[in-house]
Amino acid sequence: MQFHQDLSFNSQVIRLIGHSVYKGSDIGECLSTINQISTLDYEEWHRKWFSLAEKVFFEGKNAESSKDKISAYESFLRASNYYRYSIIYMDLQDPRLIKIWEKSVRAFQKALSHSQIEYEILEIPYGETTLFGYLFLTDPKAPLLIANGGKDHFCEELFFFSALPAITRGYNAFIFEGPGQGGLFLQYRFVFRYNFEGVIGSIIDELASLERLHSDQIALYGLGFSSILCSRAAAFEKRVKALIVDPPLFDVQSFFAKFSQQNIEFLSDNVRNLEKEIKRFGQETIEGFVQELKHYTLENISENIKCPTLVLENDAMPLFKEEALAFYDSLQCMKQSHLFRSEEGAGGPCQPLAHLMTHKIIFSWLNSIFY
Repeated sequence: MQFHQDLSFNSQVIRLIGHSVYKGSDIGECLSTINQISTLDYEEWHRKWFSLAEKVFFEGKNAESSKDKISAYESFLRASNYYRYSIIYMDLQDPRLIKIWEKSVRAFQKALSHSQIEYEILEIPYGETTLFGYLFLTDPKAPLLIANGGKDHFCEELFFFSALPAITRGYNAFIFEGPGQGGLFLQYRFVFRYNFEGVIGSIIDELASLERLHSDQIALYGLGFSSILCSRAAAFEKRVKALIVDPPLFDVQSFFAKFSQQNIEFLSDNVRNLEKEIKRFGQETIEGFVQELKHYTLENISENIKCPTLVLENDAMPLFKEEALAFYDSLQCMKQSHLFRSEEGAGGPCQPLAHLMTHKIIFSWLNSIFY
């Protein structure tokens, strides 16, 4: 599906449009905005999406003043997304970056305040820093879904990918940003850690201490790059009772080598994002980055995953096929895979235009595990 001539801009717009199914965007607003961005211009991208965010946030304020809680919720939710998308390509040193990210977070929290959703903002001690996340509650004894996103995910976007579909079905949910992700990286430059079991262990410890949560039925959901982080965590953290990965990764260093060989032009056109990615891993050079990736492997680890595991694949991403096969074959637990197909409208990373289809597969499988 083509909305912009640039591959990166186009993929981001598709992802944003996909959130419309959960009120995270309005298709007309997205199409109108992307049509105003004629070239590969990062500053123009920022200006257009930021302008839309300000407009929709103002609409939310008007709805708030007129006591229209539904319109306020919807407007603030969309504004949060638009603010965040406006900074996707912004340089890490840009003085506007943190302020706009904070606007995005505030808009999201204002949206929640106008909803009927029971939620709590948690700060969880982890080593030298604090992890930030949202806990959504439906029933103290209901199963709990813990979800974490990829390299470019922010905590609030996981609301659409995981938390909202979970609580709609009566699950509890916790979404968070780990090292290398979202505000934890933007504000504190806290970089990725391959030993993600420490992160998940700290989170489960904190959640287990809450009097209003009494479930030991814990599912861990890793999206994008977090699929390998959550897989490793599940291998060591036995309190995880179910694992979902979308899409699976087995060895990031070898995967990046294959991706680089086949996408030289794409990488050349997206140097700024590659530089950000390098910094997220605590490196300054491409050589250091590639060397660091050797730690991100499930070799001799994934066979220690004992909980039931759901592997989600996508035929639009052939590079992941070998990763999926290596991961699936290494598993020695109850396992199931599902292939999403482009002909069904489900092509692309994490099925950006097929959230309902994706969540039907995930929660039908989880129900078979927990109920």
